[in-house]
Amino acid sequence: MPATGDGPAQKKRLWRNLFRRRGSVNFKAWYIGIIFSLIAGFAAYWVNQFQFIQSVEAKTLDMRFTGFQIPERADTSIIMVAIDNNSLDYFAANGQSYPWPRSFYALITNYFKEDGAGPILFDMLFYQPDGDFAESDAEQTDGSFAQAIQANGRVILGAELTLDTATVNAQFSETRYRIVPPDMAKFGLKLKSGWIPDFPRFRSIKAPIDTLRHKIRGLGITNIMTDPDGIFRRVPLAYKLGQNYLPILALSGWLSEQPGAVVKTVNGSLQVGVRAIPIDPEGRYLLNWYGPGGSKGVFKYITFSSVIQSASALRYGGVASLPPGYFKGKTVIVGAEASGLKDLKPTPFSSLGDYPGMEIWATLLSNLRNNDFITIVPDYLNVMNTILVTLLAYWAFSRLPPKLSYPGLFFVLVYIIALAAYLWWAERILVNVTMPVTGFIFAYAFIFFNEQKDKLFLKKAFGTYISPELINVMYQNHEEPQLGGETINGTPLFTDIQRFSSFSELVSAQDLVALLNEYLTKMTDILLSEGGTLDKYEGDAIIAFFGAPVRLPDHAVRAARTAVRMQKGLSELREKWRQEKGRWPDVVSQMRMRIGLSSGEMVTGNMGSKTRMNYTMMGDTVNTAARLESSAKAYGVYTQISHHTAALLGEEFAMRELGTTRVFGKKEALTTFEILDYTKDLSDADRELLALWPQGLAAVKNQTWTIAIKIFEQTLAFERQFEGRPTNPSRVYLEERIPYWRAHPPGKNWDGIWALSSK
Repeated sequence: MPATGDGPAQKKRLWRNLFRRRGSVNFKAWYIGIIFSLIAGFAAYWVNQFQFIQSVEAKTLDMRFTGFQIPERADTSIIMVAIDNNSLDYFAANGQSYPWPRSFYALITNYFKEDGAGPILFDMLFYQPDGDFAESDAEQTDGSFAQAIQANGRVILGAELTLDTATVNAQFSETRYRIVPPDMAKFGLKLKSGWIPDFPRFRSIKAPIDTLRHKIRGLGITNIMTDPDGIFRRVPLAYKLGQNYLPILALSGWLSEQPGAVVKTVNGSLQVGVRAIPIDPEGRYLLNWYGPGGSKGVFKYITFSSVIQSASALRYGGVASLPPGYFKGKTVIVGAEASGLKDLKPTPFSSLGDYPGMEIWATLLSNLRNNDFITIVPDYLNVMNTILVTLLAYWAFSRLPPKLSYPGLFFVLVYIIALAAYLWWAERILVNVTMPVTGFIFAYAFIFFNEQKDKLFLKKAFGTYISPELINVMYQNHEEPQLGGETINGTPLFTDIQRFSSFSELVSAQDLVALLNEYLTKMTDILLSEGGTLDKYEGDAIIAFFGAPVRLPDHAVRAARTAVRMQKGLSELREKWRQEKGRWPDVVSQMRMRIGLSSGEMVTGNMGSKTRMNYTMMGDTVNTAARLESSAKAYGVYTQISHHTAALLGEEFAMRELGTTRVFGKKEALTTFEILDYTKDLSDADRELLALWPQGLAAVKNQTWTIAIKIFEQTLAFERQFEGRPTNPSRVYLEERIPYWRAHPPGKNWDGIWALSSK
């Protein structure tokens, strides 16, 4: 199509820039890739600060927990005493509803002591007196529980912080609501450090009543905070209450086993003696879950009712349900499991059900004892990994050949997942997954949008004579179209409407334009769908070719298929025009077109002046195709091809040899063929014609004229007959050629050539 200015040169440069990168050393592309990867790495880090992305990353952590469970590493010395539904029912049946009297807890506390248990952690609150039981028997009062706590010497009671700083500032006077018992300092961490994490701050506490608090070994905060998606993955190791840093329940229990240990904070950790516990700037610790929780999970559960029964049997006589020494050397956590007590927490294993809050304390305590800490890869290493992934993805998108491009991208994704999975499985190292995936997406988007921009330009530049599908093929195969003059093997196609000049005499100019546009649209759509390149329209004629600017090894087959489809398409148009009664004269519904094809070498390229150019073709093959279109009328056929094209076609097409002729204007003789149709679409008459036809040609070459006449008289009956067909090949031989050869015998060494005297 015509172009102005530097259009052709611009197109050529664009294509070279697009496709030079494949299989060549393009340092500029690498520089762009490196710079882009650096930018994408930091952009991915920025994107990963959004809460939604962090929630996605948290889900990948949950997948790692559930996919790589380590129940064998959990501390087996931890036992959970669960206030479960069975226990509630057991005591309710005996007339005692929940909450139970403190004498119950005194009884089991003494039992644990006598059975040789270690630390006892109560995940419960005792911030009010025993209520109705204040005047009861001594063993059922707070005093009895306090005595049991003192006698045990290893009891840690829970406390709950209330009124965080934000609430106080928003609703109350901060000084008015500093509800802090004076002895809280003795339960706090004695931090020896200049760096203090920003632990969550509160102004009030529901601490155990004085009677109990003065007897306990330690105090543990039971507050826990979820991640933004509501899952418990992290716990602050301490909370700030006034000037005190109070440890959470499990940490308090573990610290009770570390007498004299110096506690301090250094960047990124809470250090207890020589043990460094990793924490974030807010003092939160990432729990290393071992596996599912609950009574069938990682840690051992025992019901509260069975403990009470055994304790009562030991104290008052009877048969205990638990053997002696069951709790010897064990750490006991007492807490609620019953759903009605509202202490079930969502964890990374929540797909299997929510678990008691005791699971959090057991997991943390086991982590601390076994040094089972998760190593969190620092941000700068995650950014470096993201830069690497982005560069690999960019390389796979832009550098690898098409057949290796998508496997290369798959490899990059496998690398991201495999690295994260292996490090987690081997050493519980947590590497960020969403950050490199974000970089991968950036790389894909960068390449995609750049190629789409270039492809849009190409579609605008070439779309008028190359199909969008062909442009996509060029992208997929990364072939560089040659827009300058070059010699190729291709197949030109020429079409022309039979007696079109007579149409103008019968059809108005407006209707003639509409008719021609409808015809050309139908034919051009077929041409482009087969990968052909439109050269130009000359009136009603279509000039096109196959094999450039994109190489098509099957150019001849595509051209032949286009010819057959065009003839069928014109048949559909004739029927449509026939149905539009009154609009078109009969000549329109009888429209026929001739098509000429030839295959061989030809020159294609942008040709013209500096101000007006056209991507076109030239050469002997082109001239031959044009002659075959015009000379088809001499045979009365509508698709004539050269033997060069016929040799490249298979059994898909039904053809017959027309003869060897010397077309007007050419010295060399040419054997030509007619394409009748697709082989599968032949009628019975067509098949009879094709069976007899070679016999007639053989008789002509042998100069046995009588036999030839007899055969062609038979084939004449099978020729396709329709109005507007002035002749056909059988009639040409019967009425023109055989009579001439009989009157002018060709001689013994006859080459069988018939010379055409006109186009």
